[in-house]
Amino acid sequence: MASLSAVIKSDMLSASSTAQETLRAMYLYGVDHILVAVAKKERLLHKDQLVCLLEQGREAVTLGDLLPEIPKELQRAAVNIEDVPQSASLLLLAQGELSRTTFGEYRSQKVMEAAARLPDWWSVPLPLLFADEHGVYLNDTALNMIPGGAKALADQADGWLKERIITLREKKGDRTLALSPLTEKVYFLEDISGDFEMAEDLLWWAAAGRAFVRRMEKNGLVVRRLSPYEPDPENAAETIPCSWEGELMGKLAIEIPGNPDGEGSADD
Repeated sequence: MASLSAVIKSDMLSASSTAQETLRAMYLYGVDHILVAVAKKERLLHKDQLVCLLEQGREAVTLGDLLPEIPKELQRAAVNIEDVPQSASLLLLAQGELSRTTFGEYRSQKVMEAAARLPDWWSVPLPLLFADEHGVYLNDTALNMIPGGAKALADQADGWLKERIITLREKKGDRTLALSPLTEKVYFLEDISGDFEMAEDLLWWAAAGRAFVRRMEKNGLVVRRLSPYEPDPENAAETIPCSWEGELMGKLAIEIPGNPDGEGSADD
């Protein structure tokens, strides 16, 4: 195996390089990891994942094929960049050129690039999120709100940036955060879990009430909606007050067809 001081051939690999070609380069330069960055996507690969492809007879799979998604059979060997020692060497394929760095140097470079794009007021004591083509960043206050930090959000960025809603799945229950744009790329995070739960509760009871009325109508009853101030109809078999959190919203008048005096029951 060549020493770590070997000169890197910048054009040795590309997104169209196969697993076999990539593995050969990794052994040549004595590294266990390669980070492939194309457009907005990054993929960190360990040599064991490429060996696995070769063992399956899939040596023709390219780095570009692995960018969108890692095959399930390779996910057990997947690694996170945060879990690798900063001193570990790393092959970096970015902008069509191959280079060697360390995980620590790469992290520092990403932090500096992010800092250059962040606004001067980024450290205000409010939960802020920054998102651009390079990634997602949270200030210190936002980090306290989101377990797992930006890493937990990055894979779903296209969805929540469009909907402006982030749903966090947690053991104690889901939490919902709303994104309010402050600039083109900076958003204020607000925990609206209570409001969201209330909205879901309202929808559920609305659906339950509609189903209840439809069932009564199916059974031949006539159901009329009354305002809180309307008197009860004289021919109503029953009038049901409808309240929400102690406030009367209206009434349902239930009438039996063919029984103008409101006497008897639906079974008569």
